[in-house]
Amino acid sequence: MDKQYFFRVFFIINIFLCSCLSLFAEAPELRNVMPNSWKKMTRLSAQNETLFVRNNAELIAKIRVAYADEVEQGWLFSLDSMHIYRETAGTDVFFRVIFTEQNPDFFAWNIQFVQGLIGKHYDKETLLFMCTYGFFSVSERVANHVFNSLDIIISNDKAKGLLNTTLDVRTNSNADGFADFRKGQVKGKTAAEYYLMEIIPETPYFEAHTTSTYLETMDTPISIRATDCLVDPKIPLRYSLQNAFDGDPATSYVENTEDDLMEIAFWGD
Repeated sequence: MDKQYFFRVFFIINIFLCSCLSLFAEAPELRNVMPNSWKKMTRLSAQNETLFVRNNAELIAKIRVAYADEVEQGWLFSLDSMHIYRETAGTDVFFRVIFTEQNPDFFAWNIQFVQGLIGKHYDKETLLFMCTYGFFSVSERVANHVFNSLDIIISNDKAKGLLNTTLDVRTNSNADGFADFRKGQVKGKTAAEYYLMEIIPETPYFEAHTTSTYLETMDTPISIRATDCLVDPKIPLRYSLQNAFDGDPATSYVENTEDDLMEIAFWGD
């Protein structure tokens, strides 16, 4: 066989295989609620999910305990359906454990879920972070929750740190939850806390009956604040602050200010 022909065929096959891997290494059902991470995630098969649960029962139990009180108080729906995704961050691997209602529609305006990020830290699996996703309906001009984007920042083909971004689209953070508008478009207050992987403690701290993360108890995050951002009613986190740090030129932080100017401020060790 002609060598040139052989290498040409070999090259085409490799491109095809890489394309297939890229195609299946995505979770398109999450693209509205995790606009910066869904392309890096893959849902575990039923068999692998069962195995993962068996090997990480204690960590998964911590996620359940943390939001159980809010379910009892009526702040959260009954979240009894579990979905586990594998997420790559360069050469590092993480797992997102997501609790929802049965048969969730992640494209629905009233989707609500709790997620926990599990990753290998100090050579053992550790629950690194937790947050709750809210629900949103622009047709009713209501935004009933603060949205969270949990993203892994990559440097030198490894996970460098965790970025926890919050987006609040309620008028004056009103408990009634009416959305805030500027120039006819929804605006939101956006901020973030950045935690280097090297400073995350070996033993996580969790306060019972809270959906906050133990990372908030640490003394050395980098705090990031920014001017109000534009909010897409269908994809609330589409233009918020995390887009400035994900290394993806296809995403962007977009301001919604009176003078069309923006400011991003940093402080911390």
